[in-house]
Formats: sequence, structure tokens, C-alpha cells
Amino acid sequence: MTATATDIYPVTITYSVGTEPLDADGFALGLTTVTVKATDANGNSSTKDITVTIGDLTAPVITASDLTAEATGLKTPVAMTATATDIYPVTITYSVGTEPLDADGFGPGADHGHREGHRRQRQQLDQGHHRHHRRPDRPGHHRQRPHR
Repeated sequence: MTATATDIYPVTITYSVGTEPLDADGFALGLTTVTVKATDANGNSSTKDITVTIGDLTAPVITASDLTAEATGLKTPVAMTATATDIYPVTITYSVGTEPLDADGFGPGADHGHREGHRRQRQQLDQGHHRHHRRPDRPGHHRQRPHR
């Protein structure tokens, strides 16, 4: 912080917050009123209040990698390993689109915007709509007939 004052005699400039000198570590987030006082060699002085505004305008930096995992069922749990750095504490949350991440894991496929399609697949399986039919040209072989 630099202030200047002019006088015909040498001037000493001091800074204070209330009755305390400035904190050598700096300013906290928010607004701080600082009093600048200029005193000449004869003891004459003047003051001026200035406002120092400190804001956190820098977003955290996230480190994360794409994940690939072998399916273990209709949903596969995976360990999320993102980290974030910032000068202040950071909370990391995970979401799929606008919804929080499902604690049960991910359904099949890479595009998780089709959650309704996965729900329908699950319902069809639960309701027995996956039908197997014996192929007459191959004894013992079953083929899957599409659901209509």
C-alpha cells in the first residue's frame, strides 16, 4: 500500500485499522477501512480513510481423469478420485447432468443423460420381457427375440 503526502517539512505516513497498526500478514476477505495519517516534522497531521476490498475471484483448479471400469451388474460402483486446489478449503461434489451422482454407481454405457432408458431396461428385465426362443436350426441354441 502506498500513499503520498506533500508538505514543506518532511512527512511520515502511517497506516492503521481502527486503533491498531496494519496486520503484517495482510487483509482478510471483505472490506477493511484503513486510516492513512500524514504527520510533518512540526507535528501537524491529516488523515484520510480508504477502503481495501479483498475478494476471492479465482475458481479452484480441479484435477480429474476419465475412468473405465468393468461392469459388475446393472450399476457399477466406481471410486471418484478428483482433487481440487485453492487458497481456501474446497468441497468436491459429483453430479450427472443436473442430478447428484447416484450412490449405487453408473448404469451401462458412457452417456448418462439417458437415465430413463436404463430405468426402462431394468423394468423390462424385472417384468420378464427378455424372452429366449429355441432356434430350430441349432439344437440347444437359444436366441434372444427383441421386445415389441
